Amino acid sequence: TYFPFDIQMCKLAFESYKYHNLEQNMTWDEGRVAISGELHAANFEVDPRLTIETHVTSYGIGLDYTMLSLNIRLMRKVNIYVVNMFLPSISLVVLSWVGFW
Repeated sequence: TYFPFDIQMCKLAFESYKYHNLEQNMTWDEGRVAISGELHAANFEVDPRLTIETHVTSYGIGLDYTMLSLNIRLMRKVNIYVVNMFLPSISLVVLSWVGFW
């Protein structure tokens, strides 16, 4: 709702639907979860701070399943929209005022 000043949250979830916790152990390696410095998005800046979570769910069948989730925060690059949208719009309005003056 605050385009182009918005922030997007991208959530990646990893979960096994076949193997439960007694057959597989899913955990984050806390020191190794990071975003590569080579990752670039055209219209977004990627926040290097990641949010990692571990959820254990029992689907009512007596077995627990682990879900690992990773939240990536993407912040829109505002200067692209200022140059391509705001400045031309402001210029047209100012030129129309000059024409009526």
